[in-house]
Amino acid sequence: MPYILVDQVTFSDTAPWPSEADGLGSTLQRANANKFANDPVNWKAAAPNPGRANSSVEVADTDADGMPDGWETAFGLDPNNSNDADGDADGDGLTNLSEYLAGTDPGDAASALRLGAVSLANGKLSLVFAASQGRLIEIQSTPALGQAAWESVLEVDVKSDGPQQVEVDLPAGEAHFFRLLLVE
Repeated sequence: MPYILVDQVTFSDTAPWPSEADGLGSTLQRANANKFANDPVNWKAAAPNPGRANSSVEVADTDADGMPDGWETAFGLDPNNSNDADGDADGDGLTNLSEYLAGTDPGDAASALRLGAVSLANGKLSLVFAASQGRLIEIQSTPALGQAAWESVLEVDVKSDGPQQVEVDLPAGEAHFFRLLLVE
């Protein structure tokens, strides 16, 4: 009988997944059915609830800093200290909150949402950047920094973790600056 894969999850009982769901009591339960299943922050360890559908309980954020407690704990941050959202644990120039939103590791300076390789061929600009699955990235350009408005060139719906390569048409006759913007 044919079937359609609706969702697939690869998980573990070690960080960044909830370690309490180790097969000895608590179970791994999806915190929000409307968010990506393969994102560890969308899961919680809780008492087994066989036969009952998961509720839409939001993930705890005790200090209301925008980062779930489980994510903060997994990456060595304090879920009771809202000031750690503005910190930069790995010194890469991105706040811990920005790292959470981008799906990058706040303890690894190499794990960041930024442009990597850039090349030009046949009037097209090839851009390479690392991004996490489930993120929507907007590529914007402007002819001059600080003077002209940034314009959207392309939106990239990231389907898998790792390097993403896209091509954009290069405006003829003038230099342009490009940037990445995390939409969601």
